[in-house]
Amino acid sequence: MLPVNNGNPCQVMDDIHSIFNNTMQKHTPLQPLSRNRRKLLIKPWITQVLYKSIKEKNKIYRSLVKNVFENKVKFAYYKKYVNQLTHLLVLSKKEYYQSLFLIARNDSAKTWKLINTLLPGRTKATSTPPNLTHPLSGECKQNPTDIANILNDFFVFVGKSMASKIIPPQATRLTLQK
Repeated sequence: MLPVNNGNPCQVMDDIHSIFNNTMQKHTPLQPLSRNRRKLLIKPWITQVLYKSIKEKNKIYRSLVKNVFENKVKFAYYKKYVNQLTHLLVLSKKEYYQSLFLIARNDSAKTWKLINTLLPGRTKATSTPPNLTHPLSGECKQNPTDIANILNDFFVFVGKSMASKIIPPQATRLTLQK
């Protein structure tokens, strides 16, 4: 039975909410995810079957470590198992992303988001150097605008200064032909 609190709808709603939460906690408590389960959520292409295969691979490896890799037959079986599992993981990941690309094929924004998730993380260096010495005057500049102007001047005139240092050849092919 729901409590009625002098007709105050906010208090009644709070009471209903607390009763509902208490019932949920009692009958279906939330259990924290293990580290392996969290990894599975990060890698959705790993299915339950592949997860069981990974656990089996780890079990075989632990038994090999206990015996210091003395059993050659078991070691060969382990290597073959690992190779097949790796192949299946690569195929599963490939199929997963192919299906996502198929879904996002008509939406370029979704496609680029998907591409960026596949690329390794890139950091953007947006900061300017804290100070810069002017190459001609030798002054140390700390104002970001002055630093930008010094860099702009350098890159604008670098082509001219390099071109002036090139020594022209004495004879060219055209002058030799005449």
